[in-house]
Amino acid sequence: MKFLIVDDSRLSRNWSIQTLPEALRKRATIFEAEDGEAAVALYKEHRPDIVLLDITMPKKNGFEALEEIRAFDPKAIVIMISADRQKLTKERVLALGATEILYKPIETDKLRAVLLDLATGKIHDDHV
Repeated sequence: MKFLIVDDSRLSRNWSIQTLPEALRKRATIFEAEDGEAAVALYKEHRPDIVLLDITMPKKNGFEALEEIRAFDPKAIVIMISADRQKLTKERVLALGATEILYKPIETDKLRAVLLDLATGKIHDDHV
């Protein structure tokens, strides 16, 4: 599997990588981006299976990156990551085509469960 981890914080990216279930991490190819602009370029080049995408970033925020990724690939699996728990934010990312939204600080078990469900096909793009 290929993962794209997008966050302007290196610490957050490293945490996300370490949180990947070991079985997935061992056989995964992982790409990293620190802003939405780089995320879109990496997505187009590598077509990862799952994207973990922060919302608040420089150059291009997560909303904009999500919109571009989904325009390029309507079946892209994108998990949005945010500290913003407002109902409008959740509605917006889901309307833009996010597969799921998780809130910071992310519970390790919740992220692992979502990733395993996606990897095994228990969650499909059309579940939201």
